[in-house]
Order: sequence, then structure tokens, then C-alpha cells
Amino acid sequence: MTFYDYSNYTMALALQAAQMGVPFLPTRTLQGTDLLNSRVGFEPFTWHEESLVAVPALQPDVAIIGVQRADKEGNGVIDGPRGMTHEVMMASRHVILICEELLESSEEKSPAPWQIDVPSLVVDAVVPISFAFHPSPCLGFYGRDTAFFGDYHQQTRSLDGFKRWLDTWIGDSHDDYLAQLGAERLQILRSHEKEGLLQWPKAL
Repeated sequence: MTFYDYSNYTMALALQAAQMGVPFLPTRTLQGTDLLNSRVGFEPFTWHEESLVAVPALQPDVAIIGVQRADKEGNGVIDGPRGMTHEVMMASRHVILICEELLESSEEKSPAPWQIDVPSLVVDAVVPISFAFHPSPCLGFYGRDTAFFGDYHQQTRSLDGFKRWLDTWIGDSHDDYLAQLGAERLQILRSHEKEGLLQWPKAL
């Protein structure tokens, strides 16, 4: 597996370049940083005596995009910030849509056109998965599992600790993952669906 280092902003630029069908987009950022030495291929250049960096286009083979609700046709609705969703879905060759709630494809249940954030014409598959975003929050469904993030940071400070964490949490299926979390923890997360933040009781 090969890793590529981007900043959040240059990742957005790379996807936007692919979306626009251009080979790169220019930026003033990254200058003086180690990211210029990454495998991405950032290229410093000068334009009218101004120093800039070319961010090459990035076209993912497959993008997995998460939404709160989607119908069976692949129309997805996002409640809350959309981030780079538009750039990702338009830049990628294929899109898999995961959702917390699968809506019936009927006039009454399908989202109205103005509610759609991810249109079906760019979606190859729709997969309903409960707690797909955990430990991050999903507005309207469950809050952020702050304790899980904290435990991860504590347990993965060494390679051995990271391997133990993988053995504990990476199972054969998503159902195994939810079972490991436990019904009580999931219920507490559901009760924080509007807050987006969970302060886990130390006693648990």
C-alpha cells in the first residue's frame, strides 16, 4: 500500500482539478513545507514573478460517500456540512453510497430534488449500514464517541499497541464491530444524536 500526503486544502484542489478535467490547479500554499517532497507530485512554478505550486488532479477509482438518507435509486441527502462531497463524487470513476437510512423509492418517501446532495446519476451502488460513521457522529442518528477516539490515541502510541487494537476492533464483519461496541454504548450514542458529542462516563 502506498500513502500520499496532502493537506486538506490541496486534497480538495486535486479533486476539483479532476472534476474540472484540468491537469492541475495552482495554489500559494505548501511553500516551505515538507509536503512538497511527497509522492503526490506537487510542482513549484513561477507565474508573472509570483511563486505558486501546481496541485495535480486526483481521480479516485472508487469513492465511498456517507449520507444520512438515500433512496434505492442512489439519491443521497446530507444533513450538516458537506465538506468535499461534491468534488469527490464528480472526480471519481465510481461512487458507493453508504447510508444510515434507506428510503423507499416512491413519490412520498424519496427526497425532493432540492434536497439531494448526491444524485443517483453518479452512484454505482447504495449500501445501508447502521453506525457506518462511528466513532464520528452522524447528525440526527448518533453522537461522537469521544471516548473511543481517546482510547485509540492511548492504545496506538506504539506499533505493538496498534496491532493489539487491530486485533480487538477489526473483525470479520460490521456486525462483529457493533457487537464489540455493545448495545448499551450504541444506545447512549443514539441519545446524543443532536449534540454530535459524547462524553463517555468513566465508570463504563
